[in-house]
Amino acid sequence: MDNKYTAEVSITMGDKEHTIVFDWAALSTLKSAFTDKQLDGVISGQDIEIMGEVMAIGLQRHHKGITAQEVVDLSPPLVIAVEALDKALTFAYYGKDGAPVENGARAQKKTRKKK
Repeated sequence: MDNKYTAEVSITMGDKEHTIVFDWAALSTLKSAFTDKQLDGVISGQDIEIMGEVMAIGLQRHHKGITAQEVVDLSPPLVIAVEALDKALTFAYYGKDGAPVENGARAQKKTRKKK
């Protein structure tokens, strides 16, 4: 079950529920490993190649040692995986209320440095 106060998002992979959370350590790992373009590709569902790696990073707090290959082997539905990653990253950057509303629409994430 999602917990927006702790920035945790649930996803079922295989027959088990897993919890994604991008704490500061996970965010640091993401920023070190991937460009903004790659991360945007994951969130848009376009860069499937690295999606397993991003998901594995977000799973480390509650599922220590899970690998990208294990995520790929579990093969969660693509749309569900993208939505879970986007929600977890939104909670990590903006907190429980999500991105601020600008002119009636949610703002784009503007927290990553341009590369």
